[in-house]
Amino acid sequence: METRIKVDDSFVYQFSFEKEDIINFSNASVDFNLIHLDKEFDEQSIFKITIIHGLLGGSVFSKIFGTMFLGN
Repeated sequence: METRIKVDDSFVYQFSFEKEDIINFSNASVDFNLIHLDKEFDEQSIFKITIIHGLLGGSVFSKIFGTMFLGN
């Protein structure tokens, strides 16, 4: 039986990134912006917390659509 995504369907997927994930992504992307890596810098920023790389967050969509909804 084939399942299709329809208008008004919803999907919830919980995930989190660890500090090691952020460091690994920094190394792979060569993006060493302090907002991603330095806790003291983060606390002085307008965000007050560590901000992950945008593309690291976006990579979740690759997992969802590339593996969980493959072919739908």
